[in-house]
Order: sequence, then structure tokens, then C-alpha cells
Amino acid sequence: MHEATQRFCCRAGFLLFCLLPTLLVGSWIGARRTTAFARSQQAHWEATLAQALGLAARVGRVEELRPGAYILHNVALIDPDAPADQPPLATAKRVQLGAGATGLVILATEGEVASRQLPRLWTVLHERLLRGPSVATAPVQLSIASLTLAAPPEAPQQSLTLSGVRLQLAAGSSGARGQLEFRLAGETGEPARLSITRNRARHPVATEWTLHTGAAPLPCFALAPCLPQLERLGDACEYHGVLTVQTQEATSNATAAGEFRQVNLTQLVSEQFPHLLTGLADVVLNDARWEDGQLVTLAGSLRAPGGTISQSLWEAGRESLQLTVAQSLNQPNLPQIRYGELAFGFQLDGNQLRLGGQCVSGTPQTVLTDTAGYPLVLSTPRNVPAVALVQALVDDSDVQVPAVNQVRTLLFQLPLPDATPRTVRAPAHSGVRLQR
Repeated sequence: MHEATQRFCCRAGFLLFCLLPTLLVGSWIGARRTTAFARSQQAHWEATLAQALGLAARVGRVEELRPGAYILHNVALIDPDAPADQPPLATAKRVQLGAGATGLVILATEGEVASRQLPRLWTVLHERLLRGPSVATAPVQLSIASLTLAAPPEAPQQSLTLSGVRLQLAAGSSGARGQLEFRLAGETGEPARLSITRNRARHPVATEWTLHTGAAPLPCFALAPCLPQLERLGDACEYHGVLTVQTQEATSNATAAGEFRQVNLTQLVSEQFPHLLTGLADVVLNDARWEDGQLVTLAGSLRAPGGTISQSLWEAGRESLQLTVAQSLNQPNLPQIRYGELAFGFQLDGNQLRLGGQCVSGTPQTVLTDTAGYPLVLSTPRNVPAVALVQALVDDSDVQVPAVNQVRTLLFQLPLPDATPRTVRAPAHSGVRLQR
């Protein structure tokens, strides 16, 4: 080969195999460092998250650790139907994504969810992840070192921090399932577990979720956004036990067994009904069952170590629940008293209710004692209609409605009047004298 040809081949080889690849790699590196590339990466991951979750997403910065492994900084999930000035549903300072041996692995630090927005977040994720197309997808594992349930501004004391949060999701042609584990910050015992299953193999298709609180009780205010009825139990109330809920298109069934601790009787009774009852009670549920949203079985007990009760309430208990009241309470000028203990068991089966006194002091069947331990109210060993409890709590009214199943639908559709304070009437008969 001629010398000039050799020089040409060497120069061409240098250009093609050395200089050109170096220029291409340098250009590629330079392009990836431009603002335009960073914005395109942000847009890509925002679109990916929005498509997967059904929520608008905002990503502050994308960092690529290696091919297939990324870190997303300052991630926010936003309700697309919310006003522009509303805060995000959830945020995380750092989210790392990568492929694991069994599927997608997501690691997050310092996450935050607005507790008030939990129902909306649950609805969106339920529709997208559990009720989505019946297509088998790789499992997803999410781990969050610290997750804060941010309380609304008017109740900052209700913020709650969870640690060791782990979520596993999997979907297939027969349905979808997920399991969430977490602990309250500072706890080291058995974690709480929430399992969610949607089974498409049976019809009608239903979603079932089961909560086991683990070693530590859970504050009820953390569950109240999804179960608003818990708000009436007080800010200090905690639940320890198991709760299972099954929902279909228009119906829901549930079971519960556990203990509510520190139930605020003022919020539960005094603020809901025209009676006065104060104190903190522990309520044990041995068995509770709801069918089609209606309570059909309830067995357990209530115990409060002291508080205040109004005459209207013990008179209502005598008239409607067939309780026996001590003669010392039959005084028209005795609007309320301090009690020493309130304790009773309850059994609701169908439309029949039975109460049984369980005070430690006093005679058997004692429901209420004074501060010296003297029995004031006793239960009777007989069943009463379940509607008698409503009659005892809700005062007399000019509006009278038959308590039968046929009027249930109308009551849910029509506006109802508020209960008004009752006028205490002198008892029609003398009370029973109770001895120590």
C-alpha cells in the first residue's frame, strides 16, 4: 500500500474511531446537562407518574444514578380537580426508583400526606390501581423511611409520624391486592398491617380491606378522615384491634373486634344529644358486625371511672331502657350529679338489646355508682327493643316517625329536625330504695 494511502487510512481511522466517538459522547454528556434536557426529564416522569396514579405530578429535579435507576427530588402529587391554591395531596423530598428482582422498587424519604386529603387520595388510588384494567403487572414495592400525616391548620396537634412504611402492590387478571405495614414513630413492636384485596373471580366484585393495629393502638383521629364517625370519640381516643370492611358498588359490610380507649363521653353524648354525660371511657368490642351499612350484632362493654351525668339521662334510661333508679335520685331539683363509676355490658342481636351492670363496687347488675361507691342505677335481666336506645338518647319531639324498615329510605332522603333539650318530668312512680 502506498504511503499516502496509509496516512489517509490512519487519519480516517482516527477521525472515525477516536475523535468522532469522543465528540458524540461529549455532546451527549453536554446535552444531558442542559436545562432543556432537565425539563424534558421532569416532564417525562411527571407524565409517567400521572398516568400510573391518576394524579397530577410535579418533580423538582431528576438524577440518574445508572441506567434504569433514578432519583426524583421534591415530588408532589396533586389532585387535578382541586383549586390551584390547594396544597398537594402528598409530597416526598427524595424518591429513588429502580428495578428489583421481583418488580419495581421505590424508596422514599421524608414523605408527607395531608390527612384531610386521605379520602380523596384513597379514592383515586382505588379507582386506578385496584379497579383498573385486568392486566397482570409486575409487583411494586414502596418503602418510606418517615411518613407524616399532616393535620389541618386548625388542629396541629393531630399530626402523626409513621416509620418503616412498606407497601406492596400486585395486579393480575383475577384482581389486585396490596399490603401496607407501618409503625408509629418511636414504636418497635409488631407493625400495624392494612391488607387490601379486590377479587374479580367472584361476582359481585368487592374490595375488602383489613386493618390489624399491631402492638400499639392507633389514634382514632388518624382514621377519622376515612371513617368520619370516629371524630365523635374525641381527640385522645385510640383503637387497638382488628377492623374488616368489604365494599361493593352500593353496599358495605364490616366486622370489628378490639378496644377503644379514652372515649370522650362529652363529645360522644353531650355534644350529640340533649343530655349531659362527661368522663373518659374504655369501650371493648367483643363482636361487632354491620350488614349493608346497618349494625346487626354488637357485644362488648363500657367502663368510665368517673364524670358527670344529668337527670334527663338517667330518667330516660328508666323510661326507655327499663333501668332501676335509686330513690335518692328522685329529686326534681337535682339536675346533675358526679358519678364514681359507669360500667355495663351490652348485647345487640337483631332488634333486641340487653344491658348488664358491671360496676366493681355496688351490688350485682350495678350500672352507675356515686363517688362513694353507692349503687344509683341497676340493670334488669330482660331484653328491650333496640330502638329504645334511640328513645333514651333523643328527646321527645313533636315529630313522630314509626321505627320500621319501610321508612329507612325516606329518612335518608329527607331533612330531619334537630333534637331539643328535654323538660325533666318528675317520675310517675317512686324509685326503688337500694341498700349497700
